[in-house]
Amino acid sequence: MNNSSSMQINVCADLGASELKVIYQIGEKRPCGISLLPNILEVDSSAVNIYRQQQMSVSENIAWLKLNKGDTKVIAVDQLAENIFSLSNHRKLKINLADWRVLGIIGKIITIEREKVLTYPEEITLNLTVLLPFGESSSDATEDSIKKEIKVFKRELKKKLKRFYHNEQKRVVNLENIKILPEGVGSLMCSSNQECSTRTIVIMLGHRNTSYLYFKGDKFVNGDTTILGFHSFVKDFCSKTSGQEENNLTTTTLWKSRLDLNELYRISKTDRPEYQDIELQTLKQAFIDGRAELWGKIKVWLLKELETIEFDKMQFTGGVAEFLQPLIFEDKEFRNLPIEFAGSQYQETVKKSLTFPGLREEKIDELSLRLVDCYGVFSGVFQC
Repeated sequence: MNNSSSMQINVCADLGASELKVIYQIGEKRPCGISLLPNILEVDSSAVNIYRQQQMSVSENIAWLKLNKGDTKVIAVDQLAENIFSLSNHRKLKINLADWRVLGIIGKIITIEREKVLTYPEEITLNLTVLLPFGESSSDATEDSIKKEIKVFKRELKKKLKRFYHNEQKRVVNLENIKILPEGVGSLMCSSNQECSTRTIVIMLGHRNTSYLYFKGDKFVNGDTTILGFHSFVKDFCSKTSGQEENNLTTTTLWKSRLDLNELYRISKTDRPEYQDIELQTLKQAFIDGRAELWGKIKVWLLKELETIEFDKMQFTGGVAEFLQPLIFEDKEFRNLPIEFAGSQYQETVKKSLTFPGLREEKIDELSLRLVDCYGVFSGVFQC
């Protein structure tokens, strides 16, 4: 950002159901990677005021939106929505909540960048690419209802961006270009040496959906999606344990436990030492059983869908791909296939190519892994 009267922002946003992953670039500067919680909650403005009075400090993750200065109802987003009321929106189509999520993303970007300069530009131009599940993206939508949802999203987003308030600060953004692409395509775009004859199946394992995309070279052929994802595992885990809730803490802990099951102590409900070991063993067994069940269901779906498709390469992508990686490698029907895992393959490239405002090294490692799909699309669309 500079002291001129205008600014251009290029943004690629992966609107994941567990986390919004975002890469943005201001002008010609080095791209940045950030994330937000996906929570969206309409509340009375008085609830926000009460929350702010109770906090010693308010971070950039505490955010709310409104369209008019005098609105008494506001849209809590990111950590604020999680803190006021932990609410899962994975049952809804992502595109139904996409406009408010994009506003939250743009508001956070402006907040981060505004701290770096003395003079704030009067005019902001936005070039936006959004990643949505197969079937909700414009290039793959076949149902009239989905096409209608896409039109409404684009129209509402453009209108809202022209004037909205983020944390009581007025923002005016001109949406110049918008593209909607299917989740998973970015991992293929990371492969710069993709031959035109290579037949690739990209399997996107996400929080809400599992999808496959079939390509010949870089040309999309077909694909499909199902409501199987990490949320299925979280729900199953909570049903097998006592007192566990489907919230961000549980989701984050279960994700981290893929590397160390002892991380499960973070969601322990027992405060009596004599019962802690017993509870931890119960949590560990529920984790092991639940992860195996999730892969079992996904595998059945994939084998049926891919039964007649010939391919040269199978590429797993999405955060859940890393979560299920050990089980996939051990599976007798998959371990001899030409499999790649885009996350671990391109994680270091993402880390070296982006800056991560305000993040610790541990968080950078986690986010760069989850940003691979977004990075591939950002690089392809904005040619960075």
